[in-house]
Amino acid sequence: MAQSSILEIAKQRNAEAIATLINRSIQAKGITTAKATLEQECLSTDLRSPKKINQKAMVSLIRKGMLSLQVKTIKELDITAYQSDYETASDREL
Repeated sequence: MAQSSILEIAKQRNAEAIATLINRSIQAKGITTAKATLEQECLSTDLRSPKKINQKAMVSLIRKGMLSLQVKTIKELDITAYQSDYETASDREL
């Protein structure tokens, strides 16, 4: 899928397209996976990495990306970070 079409789909509140864009941004930072779900006005994102995730850096990165998408109907971000395959959250930002 071309970058421009992913951007257009993401702007239409498509959680999978948003996750694809997030994955492209975070993989250079050593984070292996981002999954996103959308429920009403809240985008929930789960990040996974073999090392501890820098909460401030990820919140800033995702927030900046969402602002540039200008999806006005998403008013809340829920970002949860997991180290490796552990099921306990290392950081949580509401």
